[in-house]
Amino acid sequence: MSTQATTELSDPAKTEQDTNAPDQNIEVPEGSLHQEQMDTDHLPKQVLIPLCLSLCLCLFMAALDQTIVTVALPRIASDFNALADISWVGSAFLITSTAFQGLYGKCSTIFGYKIMILFAMFFFLGGSLICALSTGIVMLIIGRAIAGIGGAGIQTMCQIIIAVVCPIQDRSLYQGILGAAYMVGTTIGPLIGGAFTDHLNWRWAFYINLPIGAVAAIAVTAVLRHQPAPNTSWKERFSRIDYLGTLLLVGWVVVFLLPLSWGGSTYPWNSAVIISLFCVFGVLFIVFVLVQWKYSKEPLMPARVFTVHRNPPLVFASSILSGMCLLGIMYYVPILFQEGMGNSATIAGVKCIPFMVTSILASVSAGVIINVFLVYRPVICLGGALVTTGAGLMTLWTRDSNVGTQVGFMIVCGFGMGWYLQGIIISAQAASRKEDLPVTTGLISFCRSLGGSIGVTVFGSVFNNALLHTLPKDVPNISESVVAAALSQDQAILSTLPEATRNAIANASVDALRYVFYAIIGLMGAATLLGFATGHVQLSKEELEFLQETEEA
Repeated sequence: MSTQATTELSDPAKTEQDTNAPDQNIEVPEGSLHQEQMDTDHLPKQVLIPLCLSLCLCLFMAALDQTIVTVALPRIASDFNALADISWVGSAFLITSTAFQGLYGKCSTIFGYKIMILFAMFFFLGGSLICALSTGIVMLIIGRAIAGIGGAGIQTMCQIIIAVVCPIQDRSLYQGILGAAYMVGTTIGPLIGGAFTDHLNWRWAFYINLPIGAVAAIAVTAVLRHQPAPNTSWKERFSRIDYLGTLLLVGWVVVFLLPLSWGGSTYPWNSAVIISLFCVFGVLFIVFVLVQWKYSKEPLMPARVFTVHRNPPLVFASSILSGMCLLGIMYYVPILFQEGMGNSATIAGVKCIPFMVTSILASVSAGVIINVFLVYRPVICLGGALVTTGAGLMTLWTRDSNVGTQVGFMIVCGFGMGWYLQGIIISAQAASRKEDLPVTTGLISFCRSLGGSIGVTVFGSVFNNALLHTLPKDVPNISESVVAAALSQDQAILSTLPEATRNAIANASVDALRYVFYAIIGLMGAATLLGFATGHVQLSKEELEFLQETEEA
């Protein structure tokens, strides 16, 4: 029998147990991934391994771009004399990447995985080229918005492709490898970005994507051979697109993220603009839900994805919460190192490397553990507990905390985050129908990205409010201009203050950031409980041996 042969497994419903009642079975949906074994989409290892390496290169490029550009922003603002508009370089990418992330899952079932990932890479590389050649801040922002459309697809499609072409018993391992590639790109991005900005030109932060992307596109084209049904015409494929749902999805995400970006900076939170945008968001979101569940023939987010089993909706919710916590740690810990402990940007970046490295190791090790022991819920719970514990330990940081304490607490958080994120992906995929796997995987990425966008804003409000409360206590008679400089971390003003005042502001910043970690503790604790509530879907050893014998035959 070939590796593409299909055979029925033993009764899969017997292998799923309820979280709260171990002796009871949960009905597994017919056609779920748990019931499948070697499908025609599954690839032999001699093809799967080079495909995985190609996807790793794609993810590495996307992750590198997100952090390499951040380091170059101050120099870009100076060159274009656009300090007031520089935040839009990040916001444009964030808004389009989040808005379009939810589209790739459904579109991949219509047009095929190869077409969609190449489509994403085309937009990403095109946007990067526009950024590299930009002559002004507006052109740069447009380029980042275009790149965001592609960046959303690269991350989502890599996860979808591995989920579809990889047998379920090996899926966690390969997804762990993808996670490692993403973390590597995130880790070295600031270092490469700093080198380009200081010794070459900030434009190289965008040029570097072109050769990497070209190699990745060629590799994916050569290895990935999945195509949609050959008898389906292009006209039929385009007719299957949910155009109204697409417009509503992009609309409510953009209208939701705009006030999050503007609130408290461009406009006050209680301004008519912010309140109106949130009201429009509410209307568009409700209409989107009604259209998806009642009227769309092929909805972007089918109702059955949320109702077929409790795992997917629980994972979507936990992805939002964990996305908030992940971005909160990655964004505010470097601020604490710089503003509270007086480290340079480079030193702060180096201190964050242990978090990235342990996340990589944890992601891969979680894949191995799930692959060997065929369970994922313990991985989720332990990972969530470690992140919660690590955030709790971070509240103990002071300006005098030694490097060992700083790095050690980051390692605890990093290891827990790697385990948690890997576990929840597998728990949703294992309980999903095979035909819904691309949509489910895409929604996980969408929810995590949306959570990150929400988290940066929520934690920013927590930090600012706490700092406004602590500054008058630590710095009596502080002027409004100094308060504004402390809130925006404006070193041009802060560096001119007396040393005693700077130290007092640093102490206030550490105290204020402690409240951010308190918020992360609560959110990650809730995410851990959601992970614990997932149903336990497991392949037995006998089923795994049967699958392996089928492959060998």
